[in-house]
Amino acid sequence: MYKVFGIGHRFLENENQVRENISTSLDYLISIHGEIECISNLACGADTLFIQEAINKKCKIQLILPFQINEYEKDFDNESLILFRSIIAKHAYSIHGDLKSSDDNDRVLAYQTVGRSKIEESDAVLAIWDGEIGKGLGGTKDLIDYAILKEKDLHW
Repeated sequence: MYKVFGIGHRFLENENQVRENISTSLDYLISIHGEIECISNLACGADTLFIQEAINKKCKIQLILPFQINEYEKDFDNESLILFRSIIAKHAYSIHGDLKSSDDNDRVLAYQTVGRSKIEESDAVLAIWDGEIGKGLGGTKDLIDYAILKEKDLHW
């Protein structure tokens, strides 16, 4: 099965347009590859929109959290947390690693590690990216660069 890892920004300017673009991209990938599996860390913003659209299209989904759920939930605002919890209540998920501390550097490395791991396992990456310079390790641009390095099918 063709595996697509969805990555993107937490804060989106035009959520409806982003959702429409994700839907169109998934339709295209389904038309080419048939059934696809959509993989996400389910972070707030683009990651969640990606999974919502995958669910709408009845794609197989794989949710991988970078570290323990009680610690991961600290990265969400109230509205995003409600949505996150509603999705994981209905779908299986796994935890990629164990956060040893709440240090910001450890969190960033955990996001980078799970992102790179999922890119390596995927056939394609669907990136919701504003085209701007990256803000650091584990972020959208960092993972796009890694997908390019690994010669993955990249959809932006």
